Amino acid sequence: MTALSCHDHHTLLIRADADSRIGTGHVMRCLALAQCWKDLGGMVFFISDCVSPFLRKLIESEGIHFITVNYPYPNRRDIEDTARILKQVKADYPAATPWIVIDGLHFDSSYRKKIKGLGARVLWIDDYGSTQQSCADIIVNQNMPANPSLYNSCDVHTKLLLGLSFVLLRREFRTRIEWQRKICPIGNRVLITMGGADPEDMSSKLTLLLRKAKVPGLEVAIVVGPENPHQENLRRNLKHLPVPHRILTCEVDMSAIMSWADIAIIASGGTLWELLFMGCAIISFVYNPVQEVIIRRLNHEGLLFYQGYVSEMDEATFLPCLEQIAHSEKKRAEIYNLSRRMIDGIGCERVIHTMCAGTDR
Repeated sequence: MTALSCHDHHTLLIRADADSRIGTGHVMRCLALAQCWKDLGGMVFFISDCVSPFLRKLIESEGIHFITVNYPYPNRRDIEDTARILKQVKADYPAATPWIVIDGLHFDSSYRKKIKGLGARVLWIDDYGSTQQSCADIIVNQNMPANPSLYNSCDVHTKLLLGLSFVLLRREFRTRIEWQRKICPIGNRVLITMGGADPEDMSSKLTLLLRKAKVPGLEVAIVVGPENPHQENLRRNLKHLPVPHRILTCEVDMSAIMSWADIAIIASGGTLWELLFMGCAIISFVYNPVQEVIIRRLNHEGLLFYQGYVSEMDEATFLPCLEQIAHSEKKRAEIYNLSRRMIDGIGCERVIHTMCAGTDR
């Protein structure tokens, strides 16, 4: 894709939040889009209620303007602050008609309508579908079950970008499009990554279970997210894990650790798509019904192994599942080949191309 040479499309605003309750996934996939926009020559303003110093530093390290929202929606100050920022951007760059990306469950149709009324074009990143007016020029739903029937009530002009072709991957993954995975006879390198928060302390619970795993040469890596409040408990439990192990912070190159891992244990979320792109065998738990729909579909397609809700983790089903994957070189090779065909790594470019090409349905 060529650079963003058209002045009508060079300014991008992003409105997404992150905390221990909602996690970091909304911000991280918006960061992927922001990176690609910047790489193509555009300018980005990131408007967020984000208490994590790590995430803010990560965003600012990309040359992105970070603006803090102190009173997030549904507080009316959110709309007022965003309107002020948008007005200033339009004044500073009068040749531009900016796009604003909205990503988060708390941003309802009323919010999107008000933002659109401020004179910006709206791209809404969604996971659920909507029976209400979309109030967006483009809707991106990167999930596998996504289909137009989820958006029957959307505006006539709204462009729908649905499915795995539009998975938003950060630059560290997009640089690995030509990378190929080596499938080992025994998959004994296990990655545990429970997202930015891990509110149920699943990392600690899984660490205790792995003591019983019958996997020769087992090695374990645990990535601790920036909003994880259970790090001390995890470190205590790791003292009793009689196999090589390490704790990694979220500052690690995730594409590198995913290329190392044969098997990843996750709780759905944005990490899911990164792991599928990397062709890693996945055991996934879920937190909510929407995640369950997505994970069940991927399980049905043979792309991962579903283990139910986080609160219902069962040793009797989890350990046999892990051991089966570890000992099946053939199954892990099938997953790699299938997932790499379904997620090719250029979803961000496709979305930006649509933004710059117009939004006729």
